[in-house]
Amino acid sequence: MIKRLLVMVLFSGVSTFANSATWYLLNMTTPKSVYFFDKDSLVVSGEMKSIWVQKINIDGKSKENSSKQKLNLFCRSKRYQVLNFINYDKQGSAIGSSSSAGAVEDVPPDTVIDELAKIVCDKKFPNDETSNDYHRVEDPEGTANLLKKDMKKK
Repeated sequence: MIKRLLVMVLFSGVSTFANSATWYLLNMTTPKSVYFFDKDSLVVSGEMKSIWVQKINIDGKSKENSSKQKLNLFCRSKRYQVLNFINYDKQGSAIGSSSSAGAVEDVPPDTVIDELAKIVCDKKFPNDETSNDYHRVEDPEGTANLLKKDMKKK
């Protein structure tokens, strides 16, 4: 109980942190989700780069509306690790979280994590603003809602 409460208190800062973040839309989405990353959260330590990622579900079928994860990307070895995450319901309330780092795994090819790794591990990142692979957005939720409406039209 105390551990869960501590995790929730620690993650309560995630929401505040994310509101002051600089989110970028990742140009690789799925029919169910839209992905963003916070360029300002980038921390570089040797070959490892840490960054916050946000996934917003747009299919309307999931209990989980969105999630935020802090990832370590190991650029040279093409591996990654989820450091922690928090899941949110449609009202923005936290419905699950973990502060336990996951295993270091290979980046699967042709996936969202692969696309993110290509961007973040590029030597020009984060200084290159001309990439077609990501675009700054002021409001990730609003952007996801627009994409959701657009997908319904098709």
